[in-house]
Amino acid sequence: MPESIEIKVERQSGGWVWAAVLHGASGGEPVVLRQSPEAFPTEDDARQDAELVVSALSGKSGQWVDESKE
Repeated sequence: MPESIEIKVERQSGGWVWAAVLHGASGGEPVVLRQSPEAFPTEDDARQDAELVVSALSGKSGQWVDESKE
């Protein structure tokens, strides 16, 4: 399995936040690459911010995980 970046978005008391998590090819522990520096008023705002950051980090989009539905 190649390395993949997973973007997790969840609602917290202050608004919507995200985290970009790297899952390595070797199956080791996931590594948090970045987290949102602030809470966003909407889920879409958080997703857009995460997409910009992940794109700048890797040159590709991340895989979305909606933790509010887990």
